[in-house]
Amino acid sequence: MKKTNQKSPIYIVKRDGSIKEFQISKILRAVEKAMRATGETKKGAPEKISQSILDALINESEINT
Repeated sequence: MKKTNQKSPIYIVKRDGSIKEFQISKILRAVEKAMRATGETKKGAPEKISQSILDALINESEINT
C-alpha cells in the first residue's frame, strides 16, 4: 500500500460521539470481506480501494460516520 507523507494521525468521530484513530487495516479487512462475499477476486483491488478511501479522508476536514 502506498505510504503517505501525513505527519499526524487521522481521527474519526464515531456515531456515539467517541473519537478514535483511523485504522486503514480495518477498511482493508472490510473491503476484502465484501469482495469475498460477492465473489470478486481482482488482485490488488482491496488495497487500491482502501488507499482511495484514505486519500479521501486526507482531503476532508471532517467526515461523519
